[in-house]
Amino acid sequence: MPGYETADWDQLKVDMKRRWGTVSPERRYRLSSITELFTKTQQEGGMRNMTQYKKFIGEYEAIITYLKRYQYIQGDINHNQEILAGLSTSVQESIYKEMIKGRAMVQA
Repeated sequence: MPGYETADWDQLKVDMKRRWGTVSPERRYRLSSITELFTKTQQEGGMRNMTQYKKFIGEYEAIITYLKRYQYIQGDINHNQEILAGLSTSVQESIYKEMIKGRAMVQA
């Protein structure tokens, strides 16, 4: 592309639009966005109610969908442990108790 060869950004944008129809969208999320979301949630004391959980899951799914769409990740990603860690301590304890009752987890 002539704009690339001459290091002319304005020409390169024109060349890219001509070749691909539009300039690539600005990257909205990075791989580190997942970790940043978990860290932010934990720093805020974790998810303490259903509203906070739904907000978290909405953000998480938006990041995963974006990363898959633009092929930054492939296949299924399992972040169950990280999501559990993002819950408040009292909610985690309740989940552990229910898992032990339901025999989905062995008590240590």
